[in-house]
Amino acid sequence: MKFLLPLIPLALFLASCATSPVYTDKHGHMHIDTSSSRQSPSMIATGEKIFNEYKKNKKVVYNSQVARVGNRLKKVAPLPGVNWEIVTFQNSVPNAFALPGGKVGIHTGILPLAKTDGGLATIIAHEIAHVTKNHHEQRQKRQAVVGGLGALANAALGGGYGQLIGTTSQLAVNLPNSRTNEIEADQVGLIYMARAGYNPNEAIAFWQRFEQYKKSKGQQSSPLFSTHPHDSTRIARLKQVLPLAMKEYKPR
Repeated sequence: MKFLLPLIPLALFLASCATSPVYTDKHGHMHIDTSSSRQSPSMIATGEKIFNEYKKNKKVVYNSQVARVGNRLKKVAPLPGVNWEIVTFQNSVPNAFALPGGKVGIHTGILPLAKTDGGLATIIAHEIAHVTKNHHEQRQKRQAVVGGLGALANAALGGGYGQLIGTTSQLAVNLPNSRTNEIEADQVGLIYMARAGYNPNEAIAFWQRFEQYKKSKGQQSSPLFSTHPHDSTRIARLKQVLPLAMKEYKPR
């Protein structure tokens, strides 16, 4: 096991490299870290292809609230090479998703939990932030690095440790980084919704409603084995950025 053990600190190091995506400069001006925002043409093409297939196989419906809120948010999240497309799908599962290239899907099942335009802005802005922060490409690169390290370790150990190494990588790198991406999307999305004229406090209210909904369905799980942060954690992290978001908020 002497070759495997050094991989665990390395994995934990990789998982801890994230910094806050929202910050203020010495003049007090608020900024969003966009250093990794530009998406490769191949990722954009992949996102568009998957989204088009999804539209072919799922029922697309028009929802005026999604259209209204989405149009406002698209204006505050410019991204080179991206053509924003926000589509509502008939699906009772309360969910939303994003794909490279500016493709966002909203399930009708999440609209009752959104309740207000501000609640819906929380959801859409979160998905938009996944795209502007280029989380899809980051995940792909991270998995390639971890997979390569795992293969080397397995070979050094003489084989037979693939499952153990895979589990270690998942718990130490992939899941924590997925949770980091979710927190980033929450915080950046909070700024986007504020800039679009939606009260950032509504994001806190939405996640509290979502937390209660999951409790009512018995859907609580250990944060250790979840790709998403615990609801209390994400609410606490949102509150950290709330004062900055309120400075950006101008009611319309």
